[in-house]
Amino acid sequence: MTENIDPARLLRALADAISDDRATPARLASSRETLDELRERRADPMTEHLARWVLWLLLRRANQQATRAADDARKSPSLQVAGEGRAVSADDVITALVSSSPDAPTLLDALVTSATKVTDPARLAWARRGRMLELLGGPRDPAAVVTDARALALRVLAATDELAHADAARDLPSAIARASGHGVDVGWPRTLDEATLLGPLRGEAGWLDVPASSLGALPRALAPASFARGMMRVGERWADACVSHERPLALAVAPSRLDRHTMGALFASMTLERALLERFDMSARERARAQLQMARAALAHGRKLALSLLLAPHALADSTEGIARAFDEHGARALGVDRAPPALALALPRIEPLDESRLAGLLLAATLSTDLRDRHDEDWLRNRRAVTDLRHLIGGEPRGTLDEDACERGLQRWVARLAELLA
Repeated sequence: MTENIDPARLLRALADAISDDRATPARLASSRETLDELRERRADPMTEHLARWVLWLLLRRANQQATRAADDARKSPSLQVAGEGRAVSADDVITALVSSSPDAPTLLDALVTSATKVTDPARLAWARRGRMLELLGGPRDPAAVVTDARALALRVLAATDELAHADAARDLPSAIARASGHGVDVGWPRTLDEATLLGPLRGEAGWLDVPASSLGALPRALAPASFARGMMRVGERWADACVSHERPLALAVAPSRLDRHTMGALFASMTLERALLERFDMSARERARAQLQMARAALAHGRKLALSLLLAPHALADSTEGIARAFDEHGARALGVDRAPPALALALPRIEPLDESRLAGLLLAATLSTDLRDRHDEDWLRNRRAVTDLRHLIGGEPRGTLDEDACERGLQRWVARLAELLA
């Protein structure tokens, strides 16, 4: 489930990191015995870290087919549009909603009507993951980063309810369009490519003085908020490029990729910063409107991740009733609408095991952004020392977990920043 980690490369790195003749690549790939052996080596401070990687590898292998089937179900044009004689995919529905297409409400109805074609494969993939964890003795999911994900999700919703209510829409298509930046006319780039995304980072600060790393497949420019998603991709790949190559991969990064998600969130938050917006052809008034757009998008993104954390335990337990109950209790609230159709649970929004790390990364990024402004002033994006600090952070020991105090600190700073921009 971890992005951009090649299992074969990971296997070699694990074999290098586990200094024991018994821990061969074949054993790592095919059985749980290595995991059991690592659990017995409590004296080794890296044991827990390596065990999480072994567990990640086992989960990935066991669940690969179900995960692929869930992905294929979202791409398959299996949803019949009433009265039109055509079929669309769940991805087509999301595209229409984000781009504020006139037929978005009609396509959303098609998803609601036939949601099980998407949710059943997703539920199976989650259930298999939960069953694997159970068979392996109930270890902590390698994607987990906080002690109590449910409590964190509820705190995020409670802390942002007032902001979301003040900026809410009554129906889901309108809410998604608003969160995507529609309704505020600002001249963001119409296409997303490396030149567009990397252009604002060029200059004396040295953001691009790292090993070259392809951005891969970029999100389509469907809405203004797509630029923030593109910057998130830049931040994640920038983190990849800054990882220390002096240690095996398994010792340089954590399975949750918390550091990667933190940098992704930090780069996405650059779209809120005046220093970045000044690099676009915008007037002062347009910059203020752009900040409003991106603050709405950030708020919606964080609340969507919180909803994911509230649904995930029930999905792991393969509890259809639990999923429905959690979505009924929190879905409309998290999405900022009067009513969210129950059929959309696991279909819209899509939930993923790494969402816990993404939410934690968002909160860490809020703390990091505030600290960078305090140390290097509001123009920290153009400060080489700020960039050097971040490179050292990523190149150090991988951060695999986040304590409650760090979560609360990040949440307070994130909410304060959004309140300032949404006022």
